[in-house]
Amino acid sequence: MLTLTKRTDYALNAALHLSRHPGKVSSAREIATRYRLPLPLITNILKTLTRAGVVASTRGAHGGYRLARPAEQITLHDLIVATEGPYQLVRCMEPAEDGIDACVRQGFCPVRGPVRRIHERVKEFLCTVTLAELANGNGPAPPLIREEPAAEACPPASITEVVI
Repeated sequence: MLTLTKRTDYALNAALHLSRHPGKVSSAREIATRYRLPLPLITNILKTLTRAGVVASTRGAHGGYRLARPAEQITLHDLIVATEGPYQLVRCMEPAEDGIDACVRQGFCPVRGPVRRIHERVKEFLCTVTLAELANGNGPAPPLIREEPAAEACPPASITEVVI
């Protein structure tokens, strides 16, 4: 079963809070208290989101965090990759290391092709769900199943991402 990790769930809580208070700087403590989340973990997650360019931080007595760009330009894909790194549905989606394939069955496996198509559709969908839509309680309808393979779903993330 596909689930968001606790880190991604908490990152989404923090990002949604920031998107609902545009222009306001919020402290990690404020976010942790409001959503009953562990302060050390929220602090760590906000630093990770800052390094990824999703969140901007302000130092000082009245410092804190705000979104680094408009909520309409931040996707669920951005948050997942920022908090977890590149994701794949199964291990065989991992790139080869030193020219050795991650899966010895790659050449004859009947699952790899269909799973790759599913992975691309999931990625495409996650790239269409924006923080603004989630903050407003709206979201896109699930994508229609297409016969042709999906093109690159969204522009390259501002963080390093493994291409599968």
